Amino acid sequence: MYNLTSLRELEIVKCPKLLSFSHDNLPLTLKGLVVKNFDNLKCLLDEDGMNISRRSLLSHLIIERCHSLASLSSTGDLPVKLQHLKIWSFPKLAYLSSSGYLPVGLKHLRIDTCQMLESIADSVHNTCLESIFIVRCEKIQYLPKGLDKLSHLQQLHIECFQNLVSVSRLPSTGLRVLHLSWCRNLQALPNGLHCLTYLQELEISNCPCLLTFPEEGFPTNLTSLTISKPEILEGLIHWGFHKLTSLKRLAIYGGYSDGVMFPHEGKGMMLPCSLSKLAISDFPNVETLSSKGFQNLPFLECLSIVKLPKLKCLPGRDMLMSLLELYIHDCPLLKESCRRDEGKEWSNIARIPFVQIDNRFIYDSEE
Repeated sequence: MYNLTSLRELEIVKCPKLLSFSHDNLPLTLKGLVVKNFDNLKCLLDEDGMNISRRSLLSHLIIERCHSLASLSSTGDLPVKLQHLKIWSFPKLAYLSSSGYLPVGLKHLRIDTCQMLESIADSVHNTCLESIFIVRCEKIQYLPKGLDKLSHLQQLHIECFQNLVSVSRLPSTGLRVLHLSWCRNLQALPNGLHCLTYLQELEISNCPCLLTFPEEGFPTNLTSLTISKPEILEGLIHWGFHKLTSLKRLAIYGGYSDGVMFPHEGKGMMLPCSLSKLAISDFPNVETLSSKGFQNLPFLECLSIVKLPKLKCLPGRDMLMSLLELYIHDCPLLKESCRRDEGKEWSNIARIPFVQIDNRFIYDSEE
């Protein structure tokens, strides 16, 4: 196969006896390699002194479900031309590169379910990076130094980190999407979050140790926001929801436990009039959706209400005139109020084009 110099892309699946690729297995001109379901593969590339990592033209590398893989190359180096790297389900992989650095031309990095991986890199100097997705890597305690220097970084997703305590300062230019979720020990949001003037989508969810809202607030140019921490919600209320003048999508999960009304009718909790989608979930004591809070939402098209067990009614009819979709789930009292032709809210929802209650369209026949 080494002599197949015209070969550009190669996908290999399920070769249970293969332990590694030797230097004469793959042509140096290969640009794309996909390797999946190798039960006994221990080392992806056995270079045997041939310095293949520096000579290879490999730019796209995808490796999935290689449960015995302990290293990507025998020298500990990644191909220098690499631009896209995706690895998934490597329970024995301890490091990406023994040097502690990533290829300078790397643009997209995705790592998922690598339980033994302790570090992505010591620091990053490759300003080409555009997206980083790191999911279910429980041993990682810190992110690389130099993230704030990644001027081309557009997306950063960090999910299911058990030991990550903090996230360093992020690049103020270019970053458009930031997701921090299921990070059990995360105690602080990145410094200078309000300076991320290009940030459009922000999710902060299921981070139980995160107890403070940044004093400077969130970037006011956000178009999508998801939060699931009462302390963050309370801080956001005091800072002022109305400052998010470009917000189109808002999802709030696990809200304040003592409030009986959503939203609060104070100035800070006035929802941005730009909203087109709103989802609220897990408000155990909310009994009322404030008509005042919903009165200035002329563009609201989709409303999702989940797990509000004490909620009995919707905002006034005039508050929901723009709605095209309504989803109600695990709200027993509200469900009763929305019974077809009988419930108090039926006339309020009957004109909405699509209404789903507990996963059933309201005009479906009951069995």
